[in-house]
Amino acid sequence: VEATSLSGETQAIAKKIYVSRKPISFDISLKTEVSLTEINSFIIECKNSTGQLIEGKADLELWKLKAPLTYDIPKLWNARMEQVKSKESFKNDFPQFAYSEENYIKNLKKENLVSKSTHNLNDSISQFLDLKESYYMLQYKYLDKYGEEHILEHRFELINPNKHELNLPKFFSVKEILTSAEPGDNAKILLRSSLEELRLLVEVENNNRIIASQQIVISNEQRLLEFPIEEKHRGNFTIHITGVHSNRIIQENIEVKVPYSNKKLSATISSYRKITEPGTEEEWTLEIKDHKGKGVEAEIMASMYDQSLDQFVKK
Repeated sequence: VEATSLSGETQAIAKKIYVSRKPISFDISLKTEVSLTEINSFIIECKNSTGQLIEGKADLELWKLKAPLTYDIPKLWNARMEQVKSKESFKNDFPQFAYSEENYIKNLKKENLVSKSTHNLNDSISQFLDLKESYYMLQYKYLDKYGEEHILEHRFELINPNKHELNLPKFFSVKEILTSAEPGDNAKILLRSSLEELRLLVEVENNNRIIASQQIVISNEQRLLEFPIEEKHRGNFTIHITGVHSNRIIQENIEVKVPYSNKKLSATISSYRKITEPGTEEEWTLEIKDHKGKGVEAEIMASMYDQSLDQFVKK
């Protein structure tokens, strides 16, 4: 909307109107592979079509899913829409391959109800403290003021990085435990596989150069790998994992974020009067500190303008 006064001054204001076929949206902080620490505290946000949080209560159910008995070798092609062989005949000929997609987490059947409770929308949830490693499904149900039910289903695998034993069958997977840190910390990734004598090449790349390399062997286990982070790693580095098994290439690339936090400066005004009379002199004192809170010598560029000009800025 634009308005022009008799003197010719024009002001404008704009407001966005959101239109959506989906009145309610959910956003959960959990991924598909969840550690015991992550399940101890997580948030499910419930928003309307304009992105605003909704107040109310929702029912939360946690279901344990029936885990597969064996791992499947990854197929090189998509599942067939129609099967020529029966399931029994196929599994007899190819025991390590899935018949269709029955072992995908999205297709696992419910085994038993673990927990049922009611929560305030958008509150932190921290009630699952004694869960064991397995596959689970969260069902989040919210009944809006119009009587319409909105449901979020989230399936995940719960893992314990502190254990050496692998409780769930797995061809191979990598779980990022700590991949954003500072010098002095250790980056952590968890390797998990049910394969016997799986040989892997683990390389660390920094500034387009391989700076470390090692070969490891894992056998039906999960193993936590740690990588010390140094100052030279600022600007991120990459962990490459390569292997071959069952005629399948295993290749994972994990980026470890190491920001230039040592370059950050903070500026604060320690002396300032809110009201200044026209024609008077004023003095402002600025403090410049580094990322450790220590004062540093710095050059600044300061400017001043009439705040009434903000009226002409498009919002």
